[in-house]
Amino acid sequence: MFSERRVNSWFRGRFNTWLGRQLAKTGVTPNQLTLFGLIVCLFAGWVVVVFGVVWGAFAVLFATLFDMADGAVAKATGRSTAYGAYLDTVGDRLAEIIFFVSIFWVVPENSVWLALVTGLLATYTKSAGVEQGFGNFSSGLVLGRPFRIALLVVLMFADQWFPLVLTIWSVTVLNVGVAVLRIREVRRQWDRKSVSLI
Repeated sequence: MFSERRVNSWFRGRFNTWLGRQLAKTGVTPNQLTLFGLIVCLFAGWVVVVFGVVWGAFAVLFATLFDMADGAVAKATGRSTAYGAYLDTVGDRLAEIIFFVSIFWVVPENSVWLALVTGLLATYTKSAGVEQGFGNFSSGLVLGRPFRIALLVVLMFADQWFPLVLTIWSVTVLNVGVAVLRIREVRRQWDRKSVSLI
C-alpha cells in the first residue's frame, strides 16, 4: 500500500529539490512565489467559472505547482523562516477557499461548502496538534492535501463521464478521514508521552 509519507518523500525530495534549484537560479524569493501563487489561484478560479471545470483543471494543476514551489526554493536557498511557513499556510487556506468558491459557482451544491469546511477542519486538526507540541501527522494512507487536490483535478478532467458532485463528496469523505486520523494520532501521542493539553 502506498503511504502518504512515501508519496510526500518523492514530491518533497527529488521533484522539489529539482524544482527549487531551477527556480532559485532566477533570484525569486519564497515569499514572492507564495504571493504569486495566490494570484495564479485567483486566475484558476476565474478559469473554472468562465470556461468550466475541464479547462479549470489545467489552471488548478498549474496553480498547484506554485503551492510546492515556495517551499522548494526556501529549502534550496536555505531561506526557510517561520514567517515564510506562516505565509505559506495562510496562502494554502486562501487558495482552497478560492478553489471551492469557484466550483460552487459552477456546481451550486451544498456539498461544495461541506468539502471546504471539512478540508479546513483537516488542516486545523494538524495545526492545533503542532501548536500543542505534537508531530508526525502522516496518516499512513494517501490522504494528504496534495493527494486530495490531485484527485479532484483528475476527476475534473473526467467531468463528462463522472459527475463533479460525486467527486466533491469523495473529497469530503477523505477530508473527514484525515481529521479523524490526526485526532487519533494526537491521542496516541498523548497516551504514550503522558503530555497534558492544558
